[in-house]
Amino acid sequence: MELIRNQRADPGAAVRALQARSPGGAEVFVERDQGLPILIYAAAAAHYPLTIVKADCPAPRFLFVDRFKGQSFSADPRHCGKHYTPIAGARVHGLSGTHWTLYERQP
Repeated sequence: MELIRNQRADPGAAVRALQARSPGGAEVFVERDQGLPILIYAAAAAHYPLTIVKADCPAPRFLFVDRFKGQSFSADPRHCGKHYTPIAGARVHGLSGTHWTLYERQP
């Protein structure tokens, strides 16, 4: 039941957070390639227009970071010299999936 409830740290919550802040679509930098498929699938399932930013700079509004068990998230995430704060996240329970945090760039 725990695996079903957790949905492998459901990335749909990241898309819902993006929809709330940017209803028409969003540009997101995904820190590691492992995070690409889960975020792309979640956006497609929600019919949400998502653009994955490949270049490091300029800093996009949103940053998606995923980690495997045992790996930690930065206490002060920065990308392209800009500071980001967390706006959504999930931790995996069970045997598979990844932890993730969605950040938004601060002024």
